Amino acid sequence: MIKILGVGNPLLGDDGFGLKVIEFLREKNIDNVNLIELPTPSPWDLYEVFREGGFFVIVDVLANGNDNEIEVFPLSDLKSYPSVLKSQHEVSIAQVLDLLSLNDVKIDGFVVGVKYNTITPSLTLSENLDNLVPKTAKTVLDLIEKRLAI
Repeated sequence: MIKILGVGNPLLGDDGFGLKVIEFLREKNIDNVNLIELPTPSPWDLYEVFREGGFFVIVDVLANGNDNEIEVFPLSDLKSYPSVLKSQHEVSIAQVLDLLSLNDVKIDGFVVGVKYNTITPSLTLSENLDNLVPKTAKTVLDLIEKRLAI
């Protein structure tokens, strides 16, 4: 089964973006997909989600990139370039993926994210990121559709 992970801290404004995308996708009642919210995940939380392998889409904010632009890159980039900090949570995700690869766990998929505007105590996203939630959800659904067509 395909797993879509929303990662972030819902108490820090834009850092909760991945979780908001998961909320949006829940309203779509998607078959053959497991939607998982991971607010401020520990490496153990990540290990539990990834340990059986499979196809994943991680939705998160990015520390760099172009404003108002949705970026998609393969999960393998996290393993290949763990020192390049793209995602706020990349270090833990990269470490978990590396650990599991040592045990021949097959993990494939993508990271879908947008550059954050602000990470400050807030229960809401910035207007720019809030407006990108539906478009990001569509990007995720397009990736899933392509995967299911294989």
